[in-house]
Amino acid sequence: MDRLLFNQLRESGFRSPEISDIVYDQDQFLELIHIGITKWERTACAYWDAEICKWASKYYVETLELIKQRMVKEKELSGKLLVEATSENIDFLKTLDFLEIRHLEGLRGNFGLYDERLYTVVIMQDRDNGKLLQSFFSNSKSLVEKQLSIYNDLWNMAKPLTTRIKELEFQNNDGYTKSFLGIENIQNEINFLVEHAKQELTIFSNYEILKRIFDSNMLINLNAKLQDNIVSKILVDNYDHHIQNQIEVLNNNDRTSLIQLEYSDRLGEFNEMIICFDGKYILQIRQDNNGSFVGTFTNNSNKVLVQQILFEKYWNEVKSLEVTNG
Repeated sequence: MDRLLFNQLRESGFRSPEISDIVYDQDQFLELIHIGITKWERTACAYWDAEICKWASKYYVETLELIKQRMVKEKELSGKLLVEATSENIDFLKTLDFLEIRHLEGLRGNFGLYDERLYTVVIMQDRDNGKLLQSFFSNSKSLVEKQLSIYNDLWNMAKPLTTRIKELEFQNNDGYTKSFLGIENIQNEINFLVEHAKQELTIFSNYEILKRIFDSNMLINLNAKLQDNIVSKILVDNYDHHIQNQIEVLNNNDRTSLIQLEYSDRLGEFNEMIICFDGKYILQIRQDNNGSFVGTFTNNSNKVLVQQILFEKYWNEVKSLEVTNG
C-alpha cells in the first residue's frame, strides 16, 4: 500500500477511499492497527484460532494494552474476542479481563472488525519469531457487513470463557474436587453440569433430598437443559407421588428420550444424592450435622467408576424385583 493511500485512510478514519488490499509491510500493517485502535468508536471484534492466540500472547501485548487503556478511559467502548480456548492459552486469556471472551471449538484462522467499517486478517510466515507474511485489509462496507454477520452467528454459538475454564479444570485434572454450600449453589452447579451432559445422566438419591434439591423449577430446568437422546435415569429409595407426577408431565412434552424414574424401599438406608454425568463427573450431596446441604464435585476416575457400578447394581436389582413381582 503506497504512502499517499495510507495517509488518506488514516485521515478519514478508514472511511475512504474504499479499498480491499494486501499489505506486505509488517510495520505498516501494525501502524494501521494502532491507528484503528485510536479511531475505534464503538465495538472491536476479534476472531482467533489457537495458533494466532499463541502468537498474540508474545507479539500483540502492546496493542492489547492500548485497547485496555482506551476501554478503561472510555466506558462506551466494548471489545469482543471469539477464540478457541485451550489448556495452553487459558492463562493468557484470563489476563484479558477487559474483553468479553467466548470459546468455540474448531476455529481456524483469524480476523478483526472495527466499528462495522474495517476488516483485517493476519497471515503468518514465522509464528515462532512473530513474522507476518502478509495481511489483508478492507474497509469495503459490503464485505465488512458480511463478515460481521458471520462473526455474530459464531458468537451466538459460542460459550462464555468462564464456562470453558470450568470445562478445562474438569478435563485436565483427574482428581479435581470442589465443594458447594447451600441449596442454591448446588442447584446452579447441577444446571451447569446438566447443560453440558452429552450421553447419560444418572441420579441415585434419598427421596427427601431429591425433593429439596429438585423442586418444581429444578425439574423443569432439568428437562429443558437435557439434550435429546441423553439417557436419564433417576433411582429413589422411596416412592413420592409428587415427583412421579411431575416427571410424567415432563415426559409427555415430546421429548426424544424420556426421564426414567424407579424407586425401591428395599435397598437399605440411603442418606445422600449422587449424580453422575456422562460417566466422567459425580456430584455428591449430603446434609451436615446442622441440616445444611453440602455438595462435592469430583472427576476422579476411580470414584466415578465406583459410583457408576453401584448405580447399575441398584438399578438392575430394582428392575429384577419388577420382573419378579410382576
